[in-house]
Amino acid sequence: MDCAAHSTNRIGGNMAKIKKSTYVLWRGPSMYDGKPIRVVVSNLKTKTANSKIGNMAQIWILPDSRDKLTDIMARGDDVSYCGECPLRWFLARQRKKAGEEDKGKCYVTWIYAPNNVHKSTHDKPTEWKEGLQAIRDVDRDIRVGAAGDMGAVPPKQTKEIYEAING
Repeated sequence: MDCAAHSTNRIGGNMAKIKKSTYVLWRGPSMYDGKPIRVVVSNLKTKTANSKIGNMAQIWILPDSRDKLTDIMARGDDVSYCGECPLRWFLARQRKKAGEEDKGKCYVTWIYAPNNVHKSTHDKPTEWKEGLQAIRDVDRDIRVGAAGDMGAVPPKQTKEIYEAING
C-alpha cells in the first residue's frame, strides 16, 4: 500500500448502536519489521478537529508502545507503521542531515492528532468484533490511513477492515 490516506464513502448506518467513538481494533506484529503495532478507529461518534477532512471517522496505524511518538520516529522505528515510505519523518531528517536534496516529508503532523490517539489508546482493550461492527454501523465517511500504512497490518485483518467499511 502507499502511505497516502484513502477515504471511503458511506451511506446509511445505524449510529444509535455505536457505543463509543474510539476502538482499538487490532494489536500485533507489523508486516514490515515484526514490532508491535495497533490499529485504531476514531471519530465514530465525535467530529474530528481537522477542518480539512470534515466529519469523517479515521483509521490509524500506530506503534503499540508507550514510548513517545517523536522518540520512536527519531530512532527510525517508524518503519513499523510507515514501511519504506520515502516521506517518513526519519528518512526526511536523515536526508536533511546529510545535505541531500529535499524530497519532502510526510503530510501527517505526528505531534498533534496521531500523538493524541497514540497516547489515549495505550490502555484501551482490543475490541475487534465490536470495532468492526461500529465501522459497519457508522454513517460517515471513513479515512483509512489517517496516519500510518495499512501495509503494516496483516492481509487477513486488512481485508476484514475493508469488508466492514464497504458493508
